[in-house]
Amino acid sequence: MEMKEILSDIQRSIDDLQQKLNLLRGVQTGTLYDVDVLMTRKEAAFFLGKSLRQLDRLCSEGQIRRCYTDRGAVRIRRSELLEYQGLELTPLQGKRQEGLSELERIIQKYNTK
Repeated sequence: MEMKEILSDIQRSIDDLQQKLNLLRGVQTGTLYDVDVLMTRKEAAFFLGKSLRQLDRLCSEGQIRRCYTDRGAVRIRRSELLEYQGLELTPLQGKRQEGLSELERIIQKYNTK
């Protein structure tokens, strides 16, 4: 491997880690659970770490569903983006389980997989 390839591989790894940290930050602040928020295309692309063009391609391929406002503007639900990222949304999502802290609930979720 050349130096250039190694550096680009490290950069991709750093970008992936940054996305995961942003996701964890959303879990800590509770913003992750507000899944019915409608986002603009630009906000959705930023949320996924992709360009507008890549987001539009995902929508046209049917991987992410779009919503339209009364005026015809395109919006995307946060829940669609989270499902695209591989997060399972349950009916109890957003409601705190009795007796468990957020960290314990997250650990429990990933230990069962």
